[in-house]
Amino acid sequence: METLTKLGSTDLQVSRHGFGAARIGDGAPLDQIESLLDSLLDLGITFIDTADCYAQSEELIGRFLRDRIGEFIVATKCGCLTNGDPGEAYSRAVIENSIDRSLQRMGLECLDLVFLHTCSADVLRAGEATEALLRARDAGKVRYTGYSGDGKDALLAISLGVFDALQVTF
Repeated sequence: METLTKLGSTDLQVSRHGFGAARIGDGAPLDQIESLLDSLLDLGITFIDTADCYAQSEELIGRFLRDRIGEFIVATKCGCLTNGDPGEAYSRAVIENSIDRSLQRMGLECLDLVFLHTCSADVLRAGEATEALLRARDAGKVRYTGYSGDGKDALLAISLGVFDALQVTF
């Protein structure tokens, strides 16, 4: 059984191991996905990482979560352009639309944690992406904010002091 630990500067208690759900939308049958997610719970793994750009990952997780609210902490990501979306990556409009779609796809009123998805230090310095994510938090659509990225970009994200969690490549 997994030991739970506090995630970043949030009050979220998550398993030390998590599940990266990037590939579950690649055609696996729903019953296999449900079996996989059940197995995660059996192992004590309570943290799922997904993103708006991970095929049908959010929809499939949402189908499973509908009857299991509160058993997992789900983090998603925003900011990238997906499926030919109009607009500029990491703009306020793209981030707002991404968060609204994630809420709808997963059937939630509030997302546990949303990461800016690997935007550059220049995007972070400009401030629009960070402000959009913080506005979503202040509007009650997002509980906690985070940054997902590496290297100098992640170091800048940390220095801003506005994110509750950081996700780096392992």
